[in-house]
Amino acid sequence: MGFSDAWSGGFVRARSDRPEIVWVDGAGRVTQIARWTAQPVLVTDSMLDDYVSLHGELNAEYIARRPPELEAELVRLMRERANDTLPYFNELIALPDGAVWVGEFIIEVDPTSYLVFDSGGHLTHRVELPRPMRILDIRPPWLLAVQEDPLDVPLVVLYTVESP
Repeated sequence: MGFSDAWSGGFVRARSDRPEIVWVDGAGRVTQIARWTAQPVLVTDSMLDDYVSLHGELNAEYIARRPPELEAELVRLMRERANDTLPYFNELIALPDGAVWVGEFIIEVDPTSYLVFDSGGHLTHRVELPRPMRILDIRPPWLLAVQEDPLDVPLVVLYTVESP
């Protein structure tokens, strides 16, 4: 998957199949590239079981209308993905100053762990969120997000993010 996000001086882009972020200025010139070392995560049978279960719960009505052989084929195709690697991340957020937050990949929910790169492309630290939430905006030291309470009611929350 490809990701991009704008910042005040241009935009950043990345592909989730390699640990790399590219900064591009307003004229379309690449100004810097950040690469980091990350161990690939292999898809396991347990992950596939969790995904199939979650998929069934979220799409029960839709699945009920599909022919059973189609559902069996989809599960078979997913099983073929065993031992493939997962994406390195599934969210890219550029801040106005060019800093970037990269959300580490989690199969069924929003990321809870982010790698933070400064505007110079240097990995500065990791931010661990207390629970999955959809980030709306980051303006250090503030993080504005939506998270659900135990009854699945969405709440807008404001966190203070501590720098290392």
